[in-house]
Amino acid sequence: MSKQTKRIAVGITAVLVILGLAIGGKMFMDKKAHNQNLEYQRQAALTLKKEEPRATKVVFKGEGSSDGIGLPWSIDADVTVNGQVFVMGLERNRIGIVFGDKYEPSKNTDVSDSPLEVIYGNGEREIIK
Repeated sequence: MSKQTKRIAVGITAVLVILGLAIGGKMFMDKKAHNQNLEYQRQAALTLKKEEPRATKVVFKGEGSSDGIGLPWSIDADVTVNGQVFVMGLERNRIGIVFGDKYEPSKNTDVSDSPLEVIYGNGEREIIK
């Protein structure tokens, strides 16, 4: 094997190693962000239950995100309140925008005894009592 062939082989090997590390690092960071988004969704569901005790079901749309300009993490969700479904923008610690002109926020902030069915962005389900 000539010197030039060895250099090419070493170069190709180095590129493959660097590419493998980059892909592995991206996969790790994506999984970390996914797990964090699921935890934020759970926090948003707990906040929803506290602020809107009449809610019986929440279906999160996607992962949720922060836009990176200082605004908090948020996610859109279909929320069932008194049998009606409303599209709500939820954050970890408050209900944001509610789309629908018939929605009236609950005046009672006591935690309800009725369970809240939660369907996370990845399809997993949980009942919060």
